Order: sequence, then C-alpha cells, then structure tokens
Amino acid sequence: MSSRAPGLPNSVDTRWTPLLRSLLVTKRTAQMVTGQTATKLTKRAVDAAKVTGTRRDLWDSELTGFGLRVEASGTKTFIVRYRAGGGGRKAQRRFMTVGRYGVLTPDQARHKARQILASVATGHDPAGDRSAKRKEMTVADLLELYEREGCFIQRGKRQGQPMKPKTKQFTLARLRHHVLPLLGSKRVSEVRPADIERFVRDVEAGKTTKDETVGPRRRIVVRGGPGAARKVVRDLSAVFSFANRHEILSSNPCRVAAVNKTDNQNTGYLTLDQVRKLGAALDELGAENVNPKALKSPCPHNTSA
Repeated sequence: MSSRAPGLPNSVDTRWTPLLRSLLVTKRTAQMVTGQTATKLTKRAVDAAKVTGTRRDLWDSELTGFGLRVEASGTKTFIVRYRAGGGGRKAQRRFMTVGRYGVLTPDQARHKARQILASVATGHDPAGDRSAKRKEMTVADLLELYEREGCFIQRGKRQGQPMKPKTKQFTLARLRHHVLPLLGSKRVSEVRPADIERFVRDVEAGKTTKDETVGPRRRIVVRGGPGAARKVVRDLSAVFSFANRHEILSSNPCRVAAVNKTDNQNTGYLTLDQVRKLGAALDELGAENVNPKALKSPCPHNTSA
C-alpha cells in the first residue's frame, strides 16, 4: 500500500509527506475557522458573491493577497492584503483598496493588485504611503478624489449605487464654486467645525457669488444665500463622510457644526371654500371607484361657513 498522503501528487517524495500533510490540514483548518475560502475572482464569481448583512472578504485562488470585499450594503470592492516591512507574523497587516467593482473588471483589478504586491515584495508599503500622503491632502485634493471615487449614494435603498449624471454634475458644481474658493487650500486635517460655520455664513452672505462669461453664449452664474448654503454644506458633509470611511479623517466636522442642513418647511391651511371644493372632487372620484383606500375619510365639504 502506498504511503502517499491523500490529496498529494504521485511525484512527491514520501519523506516530505508528514510536513505536506500538516500544511494541508493547517490550511483546511484555517478555512474552517475563518470561513474564508479561495476561488478565482472572475466576473461570474463576483456577481455571484452574496450579500449576507455583514462585511465579508473573498480571496482569489490565483493571486495570494488579492480579494473582494462585500459590504453589508451590497457594495463590492477589490482589495489587497499584505504584511508591511518585508512580511513575517509580527509585521503589521495592511489592507488597501484597489477599486470598486463596476469601475474595474476583475482582470483589471487583478493587474493593479499584482503591481501593488510587486512593490511590497521590493520593500515598499503602498498602503502606509497612501495614508501618509492623504494626511497632507488639501480640501481641493479631497474634492478631486471624491469626484473619482466617492460619487455614490451614501444611504437609503440606492446606497452604494452611482449618482445619477445630473445629480453628480450639480453636486460637483456646487462644491467647485463654493467650497474651492473658501476652503480649497486648507489641509483636510485642519478643518474644524468653526471653519464650517464660517464657510456657511460666507456663502449666505454671497462671498462666492459670481456671473462670468466663459465663452460664446455661455455664462457661469453662481448665487449665494441661505438656500445655496444649506445645499452645499450637505454636499460637503458627504465629502467628509467619504474621507472618514477611507481613513483620511477621524471625524466629520460638518456633523457637529452649528449650521442649518435642512430646507425650510412651510405649513399652510385650507380655507373652508377650498375644503368644500376638495370634498366635492373626492366625491366625484369616489363615484368613479378611483383609489377607494385614499378616499376612506372624505372631507366634510358640506360644512357651513
């Protein structure tokens, strides 16, 4: 009977069997404990990756350290994992984002991951370098990064989906015309809630207002005021939340700034004449069997003045 370990090729020297068997068992045990299994990250595999309600990582069987992160929201992002400082168990483990699925294909992401891991093999720490560089980032730099990587819905049913083209266009325009002139040169790490409050007051006062001719039959008109300030501070808060999630900032200064982020709500009341007209219209719709649930409690249109 052959002494070859199950699962090992015939060409393996039997003197190495105990060591190889222990390595196989260790790998299987680690997969059972962590629940992480490796499979080649193809388009089919990425599309089939299920959303479980918690963040989970799937690792590529072809390129060690290359993986897919599936967020609870359903967002799928390619990542790289490695140990800094030449490796070893005591070396710090690093995670680095390669790019979002949809923006990159699995093959494009694998190519970028291979380049990142090649630089690690030569002694570099790309995640650490990126983190240090981002700490020196200005608000203008952050807006450029947000335009490339951050224009996605942050909450609600469409969380993780790209902004609609018009929404993205108007959002970036507000950030360029209001934030860049007032905060663009400031370092991201130096922005405080007081700076946000001053920024909002300046927009309300019209400091960013302009009317410029930029070409034949083309003008750029930027208006300030309270309405513009409310909209742009919401946009800026989304930018800082993006920076917080990407570990560029530890907190969002817009969250605690004493500024108004909601639009005004007006409350109006119907006159008796308007109530009677509304009741008559509802009776007509009720007679036509239109949406009976909505007409459950008709207005008292017979009420006398």
